[in-house]
Amino acid sequence: MDTLQTTTGVTIPAIHSLHPSRFAQVGIVAVIAALVTIIGVSVAPIVTFVLMISAFGLPHVIYELRYCDERFSSRASRPL
Repeated sequence: MDTLQTTTGVTIPAIHSLHPSRFAQVGIVAVIAALVTIIGVSVAPIVTFVLMISAFGLPHVIYELRYCDERFSSRASRPL
């Protein structure tokens, strides 16, 4: 296992996710995602809007239904 030496002389394990090449990969993916989004909005704005609402709305609805089930299931006459 790789280790790093700090300025105070303490040796700590190296975390591989801190390497600059990993940041470059994440940056490239972010740029590609931004370009795809810009192109999508330019070509088909309504379709992009519907997909974005679906992508963010569905997890929210599922979370809210789970919350309501946990919070109020004891008061309901049948399971939700």
